[in-house]
Amino acid sequence: MYKDGQQVGQMTSHTFSPVLKKYIGIATVERAYAGFGSPVSVEVTVEYTRQKADAHLVKLPFYNPARKRA
Repeated sequence: MYKDGQQVGQMTSHTFSPVLKKYIGIATVERAYAGFGSPVSVEVTVEYTRQKADAHLVKLPFYNPARKRA
């Protein structure tokens, strides 16, 4: 996890969500940068090449279907 080129945390798990149709991940982030909605960059590896992708921080649970709330 990067903010303005500085490492501020690390992603511990990530995958593609077929329900949400986007990539999701769980990360630890330094408290000073942990505001919900904050834009960050994450480092991903694509075909053995490290690249950065845009991301933003959201509060858990990031998906709360109606069938689970009842």
